Amino acid sequence: AAGLLGDCRIHLMRGAGAGTLRVGGREVLLTDFAPTAHLPEAWAGAWVEAVASGLGKVTLIENEFPFLSYVEEAGGAAGLGARGELAVYVAGFPTPGLVEALAALSACAPASQWRHWGDADVGGVRIWWFLRNRLGRPLGWFRSTIAWLESVAAGGAELSRKELAALEQLAGKMSGSPLRDAPDVRE
Repeated sequence: AAGLLGDCRIHLMRGAGAGTLRVGGREVLLTDFAPTAHLPEAWAGAWVEAVASGLGKVTLIENEFPFLSYVEEAGGAAGLGARGELAVYVAGFPTPGLVEALAALSACAPASQWRHWGDADVGGVRIWWFLRNRLGRPLGWFRSTIAWLESVAAGGAELSRKELAALEQLAGKMSGSPLRDAPDVRE
């Protein structure tokens, strides 16, 4: 089947929150999807338009299980929507289409607060840094914070030389960046 499809893949955006999309002359409520919405990237413009108004907070979540758990903990899409929050599953490094949609949303909701729940490893920091740069706005850490790391440090594993080298390389990029003094980057 993959050979028949060629490059005609449909990428999906997964998120939870409130908003009414207007697509093809129809209205689609994000709260009608359970537990979360799976929308084609082709609907990105309608999605941004639907969720930007009144948006207070955006939580980007790297992994699927934490994403689904967070949505459930918040009372589903309706619970997130009621508090003006949108949760988005970025699936590790997000697709270019999702990054473009998030950047558009960031531009349409400049007063909103953005945060990222990623893995506490080199890959998680790389994903955060990638998103921080592409979105061009502060992207605070959520749950995988310094305080959390310190509280679970005894149960963690030693970093390998390769991991330490990768972290040092990334820290060098950050310290050489014009963003180096931003509070989220210092964190």
